[in-house]
Amino acid sequence: WQKKKRSSAVHAGAAAVRPNPPRLASGAVLVMAHILHMYVRVKRKNQTIFLNVEKSDTSLVVKQKLAEIVEAPASSIKLFTSKEPSSEFMDTAYLDTFVENDAVLYMILKKEGSEAWEDIDVEEQPATTKAASS
Repeated sequence: WQKKKRSSAVHAGAAAVRPNPPRLASGAVLVMAHILHMYVRVKRKNQTIFLNVEKSDTSLVVKQKLAEIVEAPASSIKLFTSKEPSSEFMDTAYLDTFVENDAVLYMILKKEGSEAWEDIDVEEQPATTKAASS
């Protein structure tokens, strides 16, 4: 019988805890957590999809998640970081390289029965204004 040697870090969810973590004056353990999850908003026409993603996800993984929601093959989805066609998010790109938490991505789909793609078309919410009081 031999005791297994503890690794230098014990993984607890999204936080890595060192064997001798720093302690606060109260004796509570101070845990330095690295945020691994984030949300992105994906817009298409009059829809906004709020998606929980991992920072290490690639654009292809995001497309696969979206494919389940919009019921279209991932290969029929393109993502953009802005409304400009030149901002296409390539399948191998990692999210944390191009987007931050709560970022907006724009989605287009391949037109049914065609090799053509939709234009980036997002309906913006009209700005609300308060009525001036007299």
